[in-house]
Amino acid sequence: MNAEHKAKLALFCDVDQNKVIEEKDVEHSIYEVPLELARQDVDVYILEMLNLHVNPLNMNDWRAMVDTLISPQEGVVEVAVVGKYISLRDAYKSIYEALTHGGIANNVNVKIRMVESEDIEKSGAETLLKRCIRHSGPGRIGDRGIEGKNPGHPLRPLRTASRSWDLPGDAVRHDRVCP
Repeated sequence: MNAEHKAKLALFCDVDQNKVIEEKDVEHSIYEVPLELARQDVDVYILEMLNLHVNPLNMNDWRAMVDTLISPQEGVVEVAVVGKYISLRDAYKSIYEALTHGGIANNVNVKIRMVESEDIEKSGAETLLKRCIRHSGPGRIGDRGIEGKNPGHPLRPLRTASRSWDLPGDAVRHDRVCP
């Protein structure tokens, strides 16, 4: 943002020009936003406005986490998430985020394959889940979709994404696949 725009925003918002913060789109992930805000000293401005002591900010661990997210060193794993509302991306947002966090912790890129549960009935699990590391079927409500309510069914729901992340440390290199 150029100085003229900052001055205009400061004037119309009744703030000091040095306290106008530019919130740009980040290149890879929302987890880069705190790094960008720290670069602009947002933490310092807030602490000063609250008359609190300003300690030096150490974002090294956060930066390392973001670096791992952007460029994992241990390869890629593909995890299939099966659900009846899979076309609504936010319906399973917490599962996708949990899998992403699991990928960061294991230094791998998690590629999520979103599979509509009704497609499993039409095409079969073997076809749609081929070459995935693990499959996770979120809890089911209603009678649509695969036989997830049957506790003996191979695609019965796993209650949390973390329970489906049971990969040993070297699973990526051995290219394990779903049964």
